[in-house]
Amino acid sequence: MRHSPSLVAIRALIKSITKKETMNSKRIKEIQEATVYPKSLGVQQALLQVWNECEQDSTIQWVSVKNRFPSRRETVLFCTDMGYVSQGYYVGAWIETFIGTEYTNVTHWMPLPEQPKV
Repeated sequence: MRHSPSLVAIRALIKSITKKETMNSKRIKEIQEATVYPKSLGVQQALLQVWNECEQDSTIQWVSVKNRFPSRRETVLFCTDMGYVSQGYYVGAWIETFIGTEYTNVTHWMPLPEQPKV
């Protein structure tokens, strides 16, 4: 299969990036804008590969439910208006993973951090 020149260039970039380089959304955007076809699906998939192969920006921040919700059934940490923090997922309602309790007063959530390398 023949690949587009921009995809070949991004794959070369992937190989040249060290695993120690911290990738963040700004750096990914810079790489995307430098390609010939920045909106192409192939470029976006290659950039996702770059993101996955490099160390991500480790600042995980709380997201307000006023701004957006996690993907359906994505396990996250959530916080209620009383400051209670637990692990759960959203399916039209917030469900705590361990007990199955439903929460209606969730104000914020954040993705789970990556597991430590053993």
